[in-house]
Amino acid sequence: MPQDTFLQQTLHFMQTSITADIYFHASKRRNIIVLPALGVAIQKYTTLIQQLRLAGYNLIVADYPGCGRNQPRVSATFDYGYADLLGYFIPQLIRISQDLNDSTP
Repeated sequence: MPQDTFLQQTLHFMQTSITADIYFHASKRRNIIVLPALGVAIQKYTTLIQQLRLAGYNLIVADYPGCGRNQPRVSATFDYGYADLLGYFIPQLIRISQDLNDSTP
């Protein structure tokens, strides 16, 4: 199994920065975007991430804005809705996937 390259890319969402982890190898042609359940940190998905890597997938992994390792936390002063996620956050993850090796997510 080829060794993955670990990259991080910064996404921008509502004046905050979010780090996406990327596990990539050029010989792998399939990409999966891994997002946790809302309110659950991506750390809880470590086993799933390792299994998908071993199965031969490139991965783009991120916590939702205001969750997990991202600051600020969702609050009365930092709030967003599903439309914000669908319109601004998730398209950035899809763009990373497409840029990796011209695969569709």
